Amino acid sequence: MATTPTIDLGPFGQAIGRSVRTSPCRHFLARWSSFPDPKSRGSLGEHLKNRCNVRAVGASYKLSQEVIMHRANEPIKVISQTPFLRLVTIGSWSFVQRAGTSGVVTVVARTPEDEVLLVEQFRPPVQARVIELPAGLAGDIAGSEDESLELAARRELLEETGFEAESMKRLFSGPSSAGLTDEVITFFLADGLKQVGPGGGDESERIVVHRVPMKELDAWLAAKVDAGCLLDARLFSGLYFLRVSSERTFT
Repeated sequence: MATTPTIDLGPFGQAIGRSVRTSPCRHFLARWSSFPDPKSRGSLGEHLKNRCNVRAVGASYKLSQEVIMHRANEPIKVISQTPFLRLVTIGSWSFVQRAGTSGVVTVVARTPEDEVLLVEQFRPPVQARVIELPAGLAGDIAGSEDESLELAARRELLEETGFEAESMKRLFSGPSSAGLTDEVITFFLADGLKQVGPGGGDESERIVVHRVPMKELDAWLAAKVDAGCLLDARLFSGLYFLRVSSERTFT
């Protein structure tokens, strides 16, 4: 009886002291092979292949044939769909997909005065106001389905905060909640900011813009939590690049 090949994760595998079987990776490779945005697919694909391939071969990777076959044997099945979301399954795993988008972006933006730009809005699923980084969807506007992730990041920054950025650097892409959805968020670092409008979002949104000095951020966030707000988890991923390693990227 054939055994499922293990994945050599190199230093990562040695660090955690165990091997990982290919079967969990089939969901990720299925997502990679159907990812609609070429740039995101390239970045995400490299990450997934690094985690899900049997071993490195020179500068490229040799895919496990068994992993590839899972894509054909277990197609994505749609259980239910709304104009914005789909509930789907692969094998026995149910999860959610966004409909009508090509990606999700989050913007880490710091002003020349060393302030971080945050937004606050009421989120019906959690029935609370949430403090977030500027963020939004790419390719969800009719006629702009091929919108790039960088363009979407610039558009969302302007819509939500009223700021334009001189430069927009791609930082990394990662899943928002890998057990619940195949959504992958791409983070950008915005520099050279200039305010050109009031922000606040589009006609369907009620967004409050906050310019918070970095040296006061911890106390400000604590006060918001005391006032009943929730803090979006992506906020702390973004702060890593402002506080620890603004020059580093994972793309």
